[in-house]
Amino acid sequence: MAIEEGEFDDAPEWMKDDIDAAREVLRAFGELPGQEEDPAGNSYIDLNRYASIEQIPSHEAFQFTADFIDEVNNARACDAMSRALAGHKPFRRFKDALNDFPKERERWFEYEAKRRRDYIEEWAHEQGVELDFGESAS
Repeated sequence: MAIEEGEFDDAPEWMKDDIDAAREVLRAFGELPGQEEDPAGNSYIDLNRYASIEQIPSHEAFQFTADFIDEVNNARACDAMSRALAGHKPFRRFKDALNDFPKERERWFEYEAKRRRDYIEEWAHEQGVELDFGESAS
């Protein structure tokens, strides 16, 4: 399935930089049209800048979720999410439970993004990989 330009235009503002970065990577690997090349046919994107990051193990992703629930102050939301994790297909059920609590859902997306970034930073440090998130120092 191809990703179409404009497909994520309605994404939340906090996701847009990540979406642009993902498009750049997809273009670099020829998975998305629009790859610019110089006259010699060389890509402007340095493929050596990218490293494949292992998927976060499910037990660690589960722990992210459990840790988030520990920080939830809404008793109903906490109970619903805890029950979801205790059942079959906990990730699917957790996401379903979040749909009933929009504020907690937004908090979850921010929390999960931070935990994933922390995981990637730790992985990079262990691998001796220098990260560039394209952020300017303020």
